[in-house]
Amino acid sequence: MKYNRNTYGIKRSDLTVSSSREGISYSAIPNLFKGLGTGLMNLSIILFSIILIYCNSTLAQTPTEQQSPPQQPPKEKPEEKASKPIELPAIVIDGIEQLDVRSGIKQYPKNTRAMNKSELDSINTLDKLQPFLLPEETLPEKNSLRKFNNGYLIGEIGRYVSADIDAGYDFNILNNKWFARAALDYSSGHVNNSENFKFLAHLGNEFIAPDSFLLFGNSMTKFNLDILNKNYKLYGSYSAPKRALTNIDLGAHSEGYYEGFRFFTGADISTIQMRTTDVTSPEYSLESYLKIYNSNHQYKIGFSGVADFHSNNGHGTHFLEAAAIGMFELSEIKFDLMAGFQTAGNSNSIERSGFKGEIQCQYKINREFSFNGKITSGLKNNNLMNLLYNPYLIDSAVVDYAYNLFDINLSCYYHPNRFIGISTGARLASTHRTPYYLSQDSAFYMVKYGNCVIGEIFVEGFYDFDKNTSLVFNTEFKFTDLENGKNLPYFSPLNVSINIKHNWSNDFGTIIGVNYCGARAISDTSNSRIDGFFGLNLNAEYKIDNRTKVYLDVRNLSNSSIYVWNYYKERDIYVALGANWQF
Repeated sequence: MKYNRNTYGIKRSDLTVSSSREGISYSAIPNLFKGLGTGLMNLSIILFSIILIYCNSTLAQTPTEQQSPPQQPPKEKPEEKASKPIELPAIVIDGIEQLDVRSGIKQYPKNTRAMNKSELDSINTLDKLQPFLLPEETLPEKNSLRKFNNGYLIGEIGRYVSADIDAGYDFNILNNKWFARAALDYSSGHVNNSENFKFLAHLGNEFIAPDSFLLFGNSMTKFNLDILNKNYKLYGSYSAPKRALTNIDLGAHSEGYYEGFRFFTGADISTIQMRTTDVTSPEYSLESYLKIYNSNHQYKIGFSGVADFHSNNGHGTHFLEAAAIGMFELSEIKFDLMAGFQTAGNSNSIERSGFKGEIQCQYKINREFSFNGKITSGLKNNNLMNLLYNPYLIDSAVVDYAYNLFDINLSCYYHPNRFIGISTGARLASTHRTPYYLSQDSAFYMVKYGNCVIGEIFVEGFYDFDKNTSLVFNTEFKFTDLENGKNLPYFSPLNVSINIKHNWSNDFGTIIGVNYCGARAISDTSNSRIDGFFGLNLNAEYKIDNRTKVYLDVRNLSNSSIYVWNYYKERDIYVALGANWQF
């Protein structure tokens, strides 16, 4: 049978009317309006059915005076089956009204089916994250985020008419980060002719290089300009000659990635002008380096190179190194390897050459112990600035290059928790042309080179008694043996230092430091020695606010007679008051 657009057919429906109170249901009489003109009997039955349904519905909706709250329908037992719906013939209604009949069979809810492992993996992320081990100790009571200010200013004034001013500030220009620093240090001196003046300045810049820089595009690039000027007297002698030392350094350094490789490279151009009375000893330098390796996480293979050229007092020196490098991990052990060739020429035009070898391993034994070992062999780079570790160096010092037959360093670090850490280790080295100092007279020191064996045992660490008190200590035992059986001059066999820090309140704290330096040889041909010394230092700091602090600094509180270099006595007890302001 076909239906026109105004004819709506219902092929199947459930016209069941239910009474929640009596549980009685009635079904519509089949074959309604099957045909007009049927007999009076059929019409009477239809009218009687309609009246009966209307009366029953009215009674079901009329509330009674004592109506009990509605009861939940009893749950159907699982073994009971619902009665099969009655199949009704189609009903055809002619007209323009739309008939909205909602029908369906309700089902009891069931638990969802458990998914297997493959189904679970199909809805999880492809990269499974490994769970982190929770620390055994409790978490800290509070976390603090340190905020750095743009600038600082430190001023200090102390005994011997001493003054020290240090200031720095960082700023941005054209999206580039800059930092500038300047410092002045002056003292009238603690003994005759010991007055001194020092000035230093630093200007630094760092930025991400643009793509137009080709190989260096998107790398972190840094530029620096450093100026140092020192004026003092060699007060160990009666004549006390004046010395002026000026060092200027201009450098550029970069690190980044290129075509899957990580690189570090840079160069420095510098000059040192050392003038003593009427004698000037200049040095001009060009130093450069390159380190590049692949960025594979399993292993790294690359190249390392150094090229340094110096002109010292008209004598040229150079140091060149080219080596292959490798890094890989085996279980919990990390290895760093280097093998290459070196060549150098000293200020006496003597050529040196040798092979460079280095093996370093880091082994995390467990949660509490870490082991580090390193073996090195080869030439050691050197220049005039390194030799000026002794500020009373002679003007015409010879620059030469030591050679390590072997240098073995072993150490173990014990760190059971964040409150304690102890590191202990040993070093043994056999070195040709080890540099050391001898006093030529009461004013100048010359540098000599000799074959030497050096041994060292050290223990250092820290311990936090509580959140307000902590201890830091370091102990070193050393022995040296020159080829003639003498000890290395100015090399202390025993060094001990202990610092105790205590916060008396949130704004006030102190640091007490104790150090000891053993007696040292001053000659490579005799048993002449200078005495060891004991030092006691105190520092107290009070915080006015989050940006301003004042402090008291006391050095050599024990008023010991201290000689780091023979003929040159250090300051007696020194007291200074200073302030630190950050802005």
